Amino acid sequence: MALECDLAVIGSGPGGCAAALAGARRGLKVKIIEKAAWGGVCLNVGCIPTKAFLTVASAIRRIRRAGQLGIRIGDCSIDFAAVCARTEKIVSTLSQGLTALLRREGIELVTGEAHFDSPHRLVIQHERNTDTLDARWIVIAAGARAVSGTWTLDEQRLLSYRGMLAQKQIPSSILVIGGGVIGCEFASLWSALGASVTLVEQQPQLLPDEDADVVRWLTRHLQADGVNVLTGATVKDLTATAAGVKAVLSTGSLVSVDRCLVAIGQQPSIESLQLNRAGIRCCRGITVDAFCRTSQAHIAAIGDCIEGHGLAHWASAEGTRAVGNLLADPLESVDPLEVPHCVYTDPEIARVGLVQSQAAEPIKVSRFSFAALGKTLL
Repeated sequence: MALECDLAVIGSGPGGCAAALAGARRGLKVKIIEKAAWGGVCLNVGCIPTKAFLTVASAIRRIRRAGQLGIRIGDCSIDFAAVCARTEKIVSTLSQGLTALLRREGIELVTGEAHFDSPHRLVIQHERNTDTLDARWIVIAAGARAVSGTWTLDEQRLLSYRGMLAQKQIPSSILVIGGGVIGCEFASLWSALGASVTLVEQQPQLLPDEDADVVRWLTRHLQADGVNVLTGATVKDLTATAAGVKAVLSTGSLVSVDRCLVAIGQQPSIESLQLNRAGIRCCRGITVDAFCRTSQAHIAAIGDCIEGHGLAHWASAEGTRAVGNLLADPLESVDPLEVPHCVYTDPEIARVGLVQSQAAEPIKVSRFSFAALGKTLL
């Protein structure tokens, strides 16, 4: 059965929903296709549940530091089942709100996995049913998934961020491989919850893309929280058993832990899309121009499936602009230098634009210590 529409959007993450809403508000007949949970990775197994757990971690730290304010508090315990239930409720509430918003705007929600049959035709498979969908314009917002490297993730002992967020009890000890944003946020989170955390990063510093001075400050805080930070090191061998995980590091050290989080990056989820049938060029991710347009003028791609950023608010901005660009509005792009970058560790890191090491010309650097602000001492 052929289902006709003006705009088809593949993926219901922040970028896909922004694109669908932009199209609907332009009077287009829009269908949005989702193969898993509505809201995509960000809402269900990424940004939102992670930040819900980080809120708990922040509260725990404040309670433990209450003595510095003259407040005497006895030992506090964590009801982890209640923590998980709160997180699940937040995700459920937001998911219901999102689908209600999409429907209210007249967008049709289609459950199933989509792939191209031709430049304007999608095949959508859901369980045993197969439909086709012909669309004038298409936005691909298929997202990304965790890179496992040379290891096979069983989501029991060797875990991606998905498996880590699905834990039903606090692991006694965790090895985090990868000191990027995900690795640092999870190290900060689980150490606050009481796990013994070892964080391994092959580069000389954590968060290699961030300012060195800022990262040194964060590293000291992580270490003060009990995180064993090992930079300039790699994992040579990794073995999971029913009893736990053993890792041999390039330094010769042996690390034995309860769980291991592999956080070495993400890769676009594009293999199942059969892009070749639509004549869409891709490399590691889908190839686009500065305006999110693919090699097919009526198809745009946004977010994590176009290699390179991994930020929900960036994908949302691309989704809105991509629809306008497809509809022949004055072309509009998103300048990466204007996109805020945030790392939700404790302390948090935020920046806009280049860091000092990325500047191509001699620049003037000014620094101001927050410790000199009265507010920081209150």
